[in-house]
Amino acid sequence: MYPIKRDQPFYSSLRTLRFFLVYREYSQEPWQILISLIKNIGEDISEDLSFIVGGLGMMITNILFKFHRKKWSRLFEDVTNIDTFGKPANFDKVKSQCIFLSKLYTIYCIIGTIVYTCISVLESSCEDPNEGIERKSICGTISPIWLPVENVSTATRNLILLIQYILGNYMVIPPAIITFLVFETTELLICHIGFLKENILESLQCEKEELESNRLRFCITYHNHILRRTVEELL
Repeated sequence: MYPIKRDQPFYSSLRTLRFFLVYREYSQEPWQILISLIKNIGEDISEDLSFIVGGLGMMITNILFKFHRKKWSRLFEDVTNIDTFGKPANFDKVKSQCIFLSKLYTIYCIIGTIVYTCISVLESSCEDPNEGIERKSICGTISPIWLPVENVSTATRNLILLIQYILGNYMVIPPAIITFLVFETTELLICHIGFLKENILESLQCEKEELESNRLRFCITYHNHILRRTVEELL
């Protein structure tokens, strides 16, 4: 698997995914995937549908990434390979920029979940939307839930809020980082494409026919390598 090293591309993004157990440097298969869906019982189910559809999409993203993590790892290795075809001039600059933007994006996602949690708690209502039904939703949580008990202590409510917050982070942040990995990979591929263009132009300026032929073969191999790794590995 592609190693997570501080000075290497994808460091910040893969480290975040490793924290959320979505990416591992070893190839151990997961034995169980737990999906928790919390459904509200109120009359207006629009928010519930958004949670279900959005949450399902994000969970599918996580599962697919874990299922294809070996392909992603090979893609990372190929994109960061500068030994076979050479190192683009702006490779280190783009790598540093992507790592910096990945850190900012991760902070943005974390702050976003905190802000959403605070707003949800402040706007949470203890009133039962369905009259005639003897139940009471627990207020002060991200998503109102119902428990078959008369009174819920503050400690229990805070525990439920903490569990919802943790599950929300595991549901939102990893898919967001996975989508950012596409941006990082694309930026590094652009470096290789620019480097390939420079090699093609230099090949056409060679005075010796044999040298020009060899450099063009190198460029064709480099071109096929880029196409193969950006298309076949992700299919």
